[in-house]
Amino acid sequence: MTKELYEMNLWWGARQESVEQCAPRFMRFLNGLATTDATFSDWRKGGSGRKGIYRPYCALPLTIEEATRLLDKGREYYDTTPRQVWPEMGFGTAAWNGRDDDYYAGFSVLAGAYVNKNPHWNHVSVDISRRRRRDDAPWSAAALRTLLAFAIAVWKPREASIDCYRYEDFRATAPDPNYKPRTEPLPPGAVLLTTGDKLLFPWVGWLTYLPADLAAKVTIPPGIAVEQFADGGIIATLCEEPFTIDNPLHMARAKAMEAAIRPVQS
Repeated sequence: MTKELYEMNLWWGARQESVEQCAPRFMRFLNGLATTDATFSDWRKGGSGRKGIYRPYCALPLTIEEATRLLDKGREYYDTTPRQVWPEMGFGTAAWNGRDDDYYAGFSVLAGAYVNKNPHWNHVSVDISRRRRRDDAPWSAAALRTLLAFAIAVWKPREASIDCYRYEDFRATAPDPNYKPRTEPLPPGAVLLTTGDKLLFPWVGWLTYLPADLAAKVTIPPGIAVEQFADGGIIATLCEEPFTIDNPLHMARAKAMEAAIRPVQS
């Protein structure tokens, strides 16, 4: 059994849209996930309390009315009375599949935000099960390419990847020019966590999506498979078997990919 856990991530910057505009995409996304594998076919609300976390989140196939209701519940509000919607902050929702074994999966969505220029403010993430229920096998790169391509078509992100959690410590960083060192003394027992470095994006995943304008500036290293979309965007795959940081070849390809995309990272 692999030690690795994987997550699909998609990000995009400020994009003003209403709940009603986003609901069709959200509906298409959840219904499409359900056809990919049964691990994505039964969602629970989560929350607190053992009974509460298993409450049904929605019925599938999701209807446009239910998709709208779920996103509407996730609006942000000003801290005022009466409550007033804070539209710039967007809206979000999340659920999990009620499993705590190799078939655990979950998702979260934040969309419609346009409060600032943060290129990663809007995002979709999916925790991917260790094994697929359809064949009780680990996910292959081929299956995840199909999943990632589908998610990209639905959400139109700027960045996207299938990520290995244990690879997080190896991602590229650079000094943050906006970092201001703390000058006042720390409270007793406190630890200063900020180092002055920032993560570089787009980052490298097991699978890495680059939009057309970035892909045109990158030469993908030998041994890394590339699938190209009609618009010029690409998905680069480090290996067909499950990626692991314990495999020297996988890590060598990841290092080569990091170097290849460094000119387009920020």
